Amino acid sequence: MGGRTDGSGAGTGRRSRPPRMIVEQLEDLWSGVAAVVPDVAPLAARLDYAGCRRALADLWDLVLTALTTGAADPPTVVAARAQLLTRVRDLQAELEDARSEAVRVQMLTGVADAVSELRRCSTAADLFDCAALVGNECLGFDRTLVSSVEDDTWQMRAMHVPADPAWARDIVAVGTSAPPRLDGALVESDVVDTGLPVLVMEVPDNPRVFRQLAVVGKSSSYAAAPVVLRGSVVGMIHADQYFQRRDMRPDDRAVLVAFAAGFGRVLDHLHLSDGLAALQAGMPIRTAASARRIEPARGLGDVLSRRENEVMQLLAEGEANRQIAARMHLSETTVKTHVASILRKLRVRSRAEAVAVWLKATAASV
Repeated sequence: MGGRTDGSGAGTGRRSRPPRMIVEQLEDLWSGVAAVVPDVAPLAARLDYAGCRRALADLWDLVLTALTTGAADPPTVVAARAQLLTRVRDLQAELEDARSEAVRVQMLTGVADAVSELRRCSTAADLFDCAALVGNECLGFDRTLVSSVEDDTWQMRAMHVPADPAWARDIVAVGTSAPPRLDGALVESDVVDTGLPVLVMEVPDNPRVFRQLAVVGKSSSYAAAPVVLRGSVVGMIHADQYFQRRDMRPDDRAVLVAFAAGFGRVLDHLHLSDGLAALQAGMPIRTAASARRIEPARGLGDVLSRRENEVMQLLAEGEANRQIAARMHLSETTVKTHVASILRKLRVRSRAEAVAVWLKATAASV
């Protein structure tokens, strides 16, 4: 599996090399400095991004020192030194642009590798465990925590800490022994309510983090991204860089968002497969039960209304009219009216037929 690097060799992948053209420009600059600055040692063969960055910083210091201490030197030499400073700044900007592009490519490659591994899973349980593993191996995170969201409760499911498996179990146990409620107090409530990722800094002093998890996990910062299934937040993926001893950054959050989206697509496929199999066997269908909705599913486009789509998803989860009424804060009579309208619009005679049509339409759109 591939690994991500931050351009300076950190992460799980091999060191990333800058384009040869930039290295050649750096070598040319170093030779130019040696011609107008006394006692410049030969350029060491440091060809990764961090090495080039250090070399350019050294060049800047050398030329600036020569300029400030050699004002009495011939004007042509002073002018050459000033021109070299401009070239150093230009090459530094070019190096950072190349590094940013390399990081973007590495991010996309890492996410593609991670999602490819997820597609090998045949059950949701395997998927959660695999996601925690490939978050480390493919994306370069030090620790990845995968959770589900059920009835406004944060249910921690899987985590991998390769260097300390027992620690991973202890972290998950904190969440499973007393699953925290997502009632607005925790920052994860925002993730579920809005469907947007967060970057949480200064964890030990942050009043909105899950304190028990912060104590046992010892993170200084982390990112969390929602797992969205057909318009509903059904889970979250957390990650940090504990062993690298650095704060999470916006590009880490972007990687986690892309990974969570891929996880959601695979999870949706597994749920649809399970639902169709259960339907054929005459069993109750359970999909993303008790998830917090941020947008009602529209598996049948404009055939059903927004409210009917909400009712339809609950029907697909195997809920009875009474349960649907309680979850949607409607009367049972109103739910029956919605169900009757759904049957009429889908031109079916039973709830089971409606669920079959809805699941097949949703599967076709995935």
